[in-house]
Formats: sequence, C-alpha cells, structure tokens
Amino acid sequence: MESFVPLWYVQHEAPLPVLIAVYLFLAGISAGLFLISTSSTVFGWQKVKPLARPAAAMALAFMVPAPLALLIDLGKPMRFINLFINFNPTSAISWGTWILALYGLTAVVYTYLLWRGEKAARTWGAAGSLFAVGLAVYTGMLLALVTARPLWNSALIPVLFVVSALASGIALATIAARWAPRLTAMPAEAGELLHTLKTWLIGAEVVMLSLHFLLLAAGNAAGQATVAHFLAGPRQATFLWVQVVLGLLLPLVLLLVPSVRHSDTLASLPAVLSIVGVFFLRYNFVVGGGEVPLTSHLVNHSAAPASEWIITGALIALGLVLVAAVPAALRRFVASKA
Repeated sequence: MESFVPLWYVQHEAPLPVLIAVYLFLAGISAGLFLISTSSTVFGWQKVKPLARPAAAMALAFMVPAPLALLIDLGKPMRFINLFINFNPTSAISWGTWILALYGLTAVVYTYLLWRGEKAARTWGAAGSLFAVGLAVYTGMLLALVTARPLWNSALIPVLFVVSALASGIALATIAARWAPRLTAMPAEAGELLHTLKTWLIGAEVVMLSLHFLLLAAGNAAGQATVAHFLAGPRQATFLWVQVVLGLLLPLVLLLVPSVRHSDTLASLPAVLSIVGVFFLRYNFVVGGGEVPLTSHLVNHSAAPASEWIITGALIALGLVLVAAVPAALRRFVASKA
C-alpha cells in the first residue's frame, strides 16, 4: 500500500531562479543610465548635460550581460526566438521581449549619433526613453501580475522597480566619476550633480517599500505570512539587514551628512551600498517572494547551485569591464567615421 503524504508536508521549488533576478538588476541599471543620458538631450535638463554621452555608453555596456542572463537561464537560447514569432498580447513576457529588443536597438543608434554630435540623437533618445521606461516597468509587471503571491501582486512593484533602476544608474555613474573618469568619460562632478536626485530616489524607495509591507501586514493571512518570512524568517538577513539597513537606510543617512558628500574617500560609499541594495531588492523579491509557500507549511526550496552564483558574478563583471571598454571603442569608431 502506497503511503500518503499530505500536501502541507511537501516542499516545492521556488518558481524563479537567481538568474532572473540578475537580468532584472542589469536591465534596470541600463534603463536608469539611459534615462540619465536623455534627461538633458531629450528633456532639456542642462545641468546634467556633461553626463549624456558617458551615461549612454554605460547603458549600452549593461545591455550586453542583461539578455545573456535570460539566454543562459533558458538553457536552449534559440527558444528565445519563439517569443518574437508567437506574440501574445496578454503576456507581459511577450511584451517584454519586444521592449528589450527595441530598447537595445534604439540605445545603439542613439549612443552612436550622440557621440558623433548628430541632431538626430534627440529623436532616437526620445524613442529610447519610452522603451527604457517600458523596460523598467515591465520587469516589475512580470511580478505584479502574479495574483497568487501577495509580495508580487501590487501596483507599487513596477513603480518601485523604475525608481530603483534610476537610483542604481545614478549610483554607478557616481562610482565611475570618482574612480574611473578617464576610462568611462564620466565627468568628476557627476556625483555632485546627481546628489539631490539620488537622495530623493532612495528616500522614495524607503517610502514605497514601507507602504508595501504595511499593506501586506494589514491584509490577509498570506500577506502576513510574507511579512513574517521577510522580517523574522529565512529572508530576514538578506532583506532586513542587507537590502533595507545596508542598502537603503545607511546610504540615505550618509547622503544627508555634508561631510560625506564633500569627501573624496566617502562620497562613493553611499553609491556602492545603494547598488548592493538594488541588487538585493531584485534578488529578495524574485527568489524570496517565490519561497513563501502557497499550499504547504514548508518554505519553498530556492538554494541556487554554485554555478549560478559564478555566472552571476561573471555577468556583473562583464558589465563593469564593458563600462570601461565601450567609451574607448566609441571614440575610435566615431573618429574613423569622421
């Protein structure tokens, strides 16, 4: 006679792997940097005009490893083509596939025209800005449309992802300006130019995240279980201490201290911590959100193999290498076409 195992004693796999979180993180940085670039060339914010060309080049650099994370996760990269052929207007993934492709195309053309000083860069930048916002929004929509999971199913998630994308883009621009201005072409004053905006964006992240968890705590049993999982359960370390305290509250406090703002040594610390916070925002929401059980009393299994973390490190490293390599390549390419 076969033994019967009750459903509440079965441990399931978390639905999304680490590489999906990595994709959302890298794509968000790219979109944030692109919007920094077009804020002057398209929207006329002349204060940040010196950042336009380097931010566009950095956005392009991170558009290489972002889709690679998706292709590696698929296992069979050619399956990606099916998403273009079989478009489903009711699927966020179908829309996201086209948004990602069109954003990549417009980013390449815009960056090339911008570095050449062509007036047409403004038109391509306007189109690319729509796709950049769409890219950041759809990465949040992928989660927000999953009604079964309270952590994901909120209209705040797409907005939070857009705000954090901008924050991570500004943070990376600040680090590039402080530590590699010649390689990245990022002017040394970038951090000072974006200081106030960066402070407001991180503050907005804190407010939205707090509201989201307050609503979960005031909701049904599933929402309360999610809050317990993140504040007192297995996700406490990576969410409460790394994402919230280290990646949000500490950078916000440091940004509000004048002595930190004007210190060459400490000025990039809030930026580094902010990027860590944005990465763990994506990681905790994508992976941690899938750990909360729907039918069982056991937390869903989500332990990633070492190979996934090695790939994660390699993809982030590739983005950083390209951040230094793309501006030099653009200079040579533009000069050869002059």
